[in-house]
Amino acid sequence: MSVVRESQSPKILISRLQEHRKVIENLMRMYEVTVLEVKNSDHPTLLSRLERDIKKKIRDLLYKVLCKEFLVYCYQIKLEFRQNMTNFARSE
Repeated sequence: MSVVRESQSPKILISRLQEHRKVIENLMRMYEVTVLEVKNSDHPTLLSRLERDIKKKIRDLLYKVLCKEFLVYCYQIKLEFRQNMTNFARSE
């Protein structure tokens, strides 16, 4: 009995990462357009605040995807390994 479910397989994880990559790319495009608009309006304070907000959103998204999902996947592999070791010890 495998602890790692199909929903957490490397193939599915890679697919999710690609979906989030598209979101990040769209966020970056929005950021670039907004930066141009703000630069044209001469509001440096607004620009720095905008940069911080966008960078934080990107960091949060990357953390969610790269850390949380990957760590869950690794934890499930670890559980499967432990279960296999327990089964092996019982068979000895």
